Amino acid sequence: MTSTAFNPNIHFPYPYTDIHPDSIIQTSDEVLFHVHRDRLQTRSRTAFDGLFTDNSTVGLNRSLVVFLVPEDATVMNCVLHILYGTSSRIYCPDFETIAQAFETLQKYGCRLSECIPQDSEIFTDLVCHAAEPNTDALKVYTLAASHDFEELAVQCSYYALRIPISRIDEGSSIMMGPLYLLRLLRLHASRRAALHRLLMEPPERHEDTPFCNWRRQIGTTRAYGLIAGYLTWEAPADASATWITTAFERVIQCVECPRCQINLWARVLGVIRGWNDVKKTI
Repeated sequence: MTSTAFNPNIHFPYPYTDIHPDSIIQTSDEVLFHVHRDRLQTRSRTAFDGLFTDNSTVGLNRSLVVFLVPEDATVMNCVLHILYGTSSRIYCPDFETIAQAFETLQKYGCRLSECIPQDSEIFTDLVCHAAEPNTDALKVYTLAASHDFEELAVQCSYYALRIPISRIDEGSSIMMGPLYLLRLLRLHASRRAALHRLLMEPPERHEDTPFCNWRRQIGTTRAYGLIAGYLTWEAPADASATWITTAFERVIQCVECPRCQINLWARVLGVIRGWNDVKKTI
């Protein structure tokens, strides 16, 4: 069976628009992919792991040499779309297929950061996958880290903060390696420390009025301190501005003095502005 995406009748991307394929790759499930040997070898640092040698051939197909690979068609289809810089979204490759494609690319000597630019569809799709609230963003970060794919690891590290340190299992730790594990742990620690510093600053006080003297303002400051202490211990490293604001809203609504309320809101907004500026990625 011949691939519908890589065959002699398709329109190959530039600079192979008018150049016919010169080789065929046959997968383990006997699907034939027509390719340009030059394209694959130049994207690899090991001449595509020496695939295009007589030892790898299995015969001829319409005068083109056929090379046998152990990968199946689903994975090889994803690999070739990456190498040619074309879209594979129509085939809806799942995360496991992409992970296997990454393994295959490295096996054939292709550096992921060179083959998958940050503006490519597959890079964007992986970041979007990590950003989805109901997905395990740590899996994407671990995949990138295990292949030393710095650009993807950095982009996904913020979303990986959704996973508490206590839930990072041994397998994921080993797979991502000590360097990327340490960088993720430091990101957790640095962001929580930054939030603690922001919360430590109390709201400003105003001059005494007939309705609100310094004693009542001390009570307001204590109420702020209780919420700040709670957030210091409980806030995750990826705490949202909405989550922080909501924690203070009930206290502010219970404050009777309008000027104290203004000062409390000013302090909370200061925390949010500072929190938004804290480094979000490794």
